[in-house]
Amino acid sequence: DFKSKDFGAENLPTVWDDHAMQLAAYREGFDMPSARGAIIYVSTRVPGLTHTIEISEDDLTRGWNMFLTLLSFWKLKNRYSPDL
Repeated sequence: DFKSKDFGAENLPTVWDDHAMQLAAYREGFDMPSARGAIIYVSTRVPGLTHTIEISEDDLTRGWNMFLTLLSFWKLKNRYSPDL
């Protein structure tokens, strides 16, 4: 995934749990459950500066489990039924 952010070489961005959840959901949605995932930050301040962080398989698996848990919560909270 690509993300733009205001940063320079002295303050490189980091990743968050949300990023692992997002990438894990992408790979499941695209039916590529073993695909590698990374966040590529593009600086809005320094032209041409990027910073790539690969998310480990353990973190992607954890992210997928967090995503499924939140999806279950959302379905219960909103009384979601696929039959509607």
